[in-house]
Amino acid sequence: MEFVERRETHKVEKETGASAPPKKGGASAARSTETERLQKELRRLSSVRREEEIEVERKREEKRRHWMQTKKMNAAFPRKKHPRALPFASSGDGKFAGT
Repeated sequence: MEFVERRETHKVEKETGASAPPKKGGASAARSTETERLQKELRRLSSVRREEEIEVERKREEKRRHWMQTKKMNAAFPRKKHPRALPFASSGDGKFAGT
């Protein structure tokens, strides 16, 4: 009896395709397309992130270059101190000459 039932279930499985190997376009294909889509998205995001990092690095380098240029200019042409800021600056009238 059990053998007959088994044959019946096997026949039903064969008709419905329950135990049949998955066909292309089934769940596994959907998973692979989902995986491919996720991988594409990851590649896109990583390339965007790389571009952002390059942009940040470029700005940092530009700021550094500007700072170096300013530093060189300040060394070549120091700011002139105002004569009154110095304690014994001569203004020409000899105000501080006696002290």
